Amino acid sequence: MTGPRTRRDRVALNDERILDAAVVVLDRFGIDGLSARRVAEQAGLSTGAIYGRFENTDELLVEVWNRRLRSVVLGGLERSIRMSDPAVGDPDPVVPESFDPVAERIGAFVIALAPRSDVLSEVVVPDVDAWLRAMGVGPGNPATSRARRAIAIAAYFGAMLNGSVSEALHPDWVLCLRWWEEARARETLPLSGPVAWLPPTRIAVESGNPELDVLLLATGEVMARAGVAGTTVTRIARRAGVPRSAVYAHFDSKDDLVQACIFQATANASASARRLKSLTAPHGVASVAHRVTDPAGRQWRRRRIEGLLAAIYSPALASAVLLAEVETENELIMRIGLIDAGEEYALRQLLRFFDVLATGLAVVPELSTVFEGIDWRIVLTPITEQASAEIFGGMRPSLITTG
Repeated sequence: MTGPRTRRDRVALNDERILDAAVVVLDRFGIDGLSARRVAEQAGLSTGAIYGRFENTDELLVEVWNRRLRSVVLGGLERSIRMSDPAVGDPDPVVPESFDPVAERIGAFVIALAPRSDVLSEVVVPDVDAWLRAMGVGPGNPATSRARRAIAIAAYFGAMLNGSVSEALHPDWVLCLRWWEEARARETLPLSGPVAWLPPTRIAVESGNPELDVLLLATGEVMARAGVAGTTVTRIARRAGVPRSAVYAHFDSKDDLVQACIFQATANASASARRLKSLTAPHGVASVAHRVTDPAGRQWRRRRIEGLLAAIYSPALASAVLLAEVETENELIMRIGLIDAGEEYALRQLLRFFDVLATGLAVVPELSTVFEGIDWRIVLTPITEQASAEIFGGMRPSLITTG
C-alpha cells in the first residue's frame, strides 16, 4: 500500500488525523482541556504540525465544528423535530441522516460554550440562528407549533448534557413520549391564561454572613461569564471587591467555592418551592416550569450549565451536582403535595423533564422567548392527568431518594 503521493495529499491526510484526534481529546477532556499537545500526541504528530495548520485551539475547534460536528448535530435536531411535531411529518432531512452520539454530545458542548469565544461565536451562532429560523421557532409561526418545536430543540441539547453527568438526571423518556403524543394531539389547547395568575418569584437565599454571600454571588457571575475552568480565586475576589485572603478565610480552594455556589443555586430553588405549598400538583409543577423557562432566568441557567459542563470531567463536581438536583427534586415533591406513589412518580418525571429543558435553554437561550405568556397550568393539567392515568395503568413506580 502506497502513502500519499504529493504534499497536498500529505497535508490533507494530516488534517484528517488532526481532526479525528481533536474529537477524541474533546470527548476525554472537554473543550477546556483541548490543547495542541494533547491533539498532537493523539494524532502521532508534532505540536509544530498542529500549529502549522491552525493558529490556535479556537481555530482548530472551528474546523472540527465545520467538518465533524455541524452536520451531525443538525441531523439530531431534525430527528427531534420530526418526533415532536406531526405537522413536519417525515420529510427527507436537510443533511444525510446520521447518528453519532459522541459527535452530537461534543457539538452540544461547542454550542453551549461558543459565547466564550469570539472566533467560535462568529461561526457557530449564525449556524444555530439559521437552524432555528428553518425549524419554525421564529415569529410568524403558530404559537403551539413554535412552543412544541422549541421544547424539542431544548430537550435534545438538555438530554445530551444532563446525561453526560449522570443518567439519573434523565426523565423516563418512554413515559414522556406517551405524554407528548397525548399533548400534541390537543391542537386546540390554549397556551395563555388569566394574567391574574402570578407564579412564585425567585427568592435570594442568604447565609447570614454578608461577606460569604458576596463571594457566592461573585462566583456565580464569574462562572456564568468564564466557565468553571476560567473561574479563579483572583477573579472572584476582584469581582467581589475583597482581597484574596477573604476567599481563603471561608474556603480551602476554588473547587470548594464552586461547589458551594452550586448548592446555593439549589437552595434558591428549594426556597422558591416553599411557595408552592398551597398549590395543587399541576399548578405547582407549572410554577417550576415557569421558573425554568422564564427569559429573565438566563444568568441562573448559564451558571447552572457551567457547573454541569465542568461536572462531566470532574467526579467530585458530578457528585455535588447530582446531590443538589436530587435534593431540589425531593423538596419540590414534598412541597407540591401528592396523592399517592403513582402520581409522585409521574410528577418526578415532569420535574426531570423541565430540568432537561432548563439545560437546553442555557445552550440556546433565544428559545426562552418562545415561552413568554404561556400559562403552564393550562398546558400541564391535562398532561399530568394523562401521566397519572398511565401510571395507574400498571407502570411500576421507581423513586430516587437521597438515601
